Amino acid sequence: MLQPSEIEKEIEHLQASLDELRPPRPAETWLGALEVVDRIDRFGRYHYIGPGAERILGFPRAHYESEIGWVRFNHPEDVWRTAILWQKALAGSPCTSFEYRTNDVEGRWVWLQDSLRPLELDRQGHAVLVEGRWRDITMRKRREAEFLLRQWEWVLRHGGPVPGEGAAQRAASGRVVPFRCGLPGRSAR
Repeated sequence: MLQPSEIEKEIEHLQASLDELRPPRPAETWLGALEVVDRIDRFGRYHYIGPGAERILGFPRAHYESEIGWVRFNHPEDVWRTAILWQKALAGSPCTSFEYRTNDVEGRWVWLQDSLRPLELDRQGHAVLVEGRWRDITMRKRREAEFLLRQWEWVLRHGGPVPGEGAAQRAASGRVVPFRCGLPGRSAR
């Protein structure tokens, strides 16, 4: 069973993660469904970026013409995961679905769900050009964090699990419920 001080730390962590997310935009409901396609070569140069990127991250498409790399803009807790998956894609293997945080034009964190697949391979089977398909999942992540925050607050106030099954029971038993991160057995915390 978790101690109240441990639960308070979980609450603080969740509240901090909510505070650092980009605030919802008026058109957030349709933005979440918008998929952006990009094509990046093995050196990190953009060859194409879809028009939806500006609506999600705020950078004009011209910004990507001079930009090299994308992993460096990711949240410090997510850089290792995105770097590993980028290397996997460069080695010629597709990466079907992973989630990470990246900065928007205002410096706020935006959660993205991304997939990578090699488009062109060299003679050794390494990717020359990689296609990414990503979409904004910030609202979903915000709702997940708010749900977990309410669960942790219940556990702290009542000293036990929330009635019924769910995340709070696992949390009360001492097992932290991490955000999904794309690599089995790893937490994005």
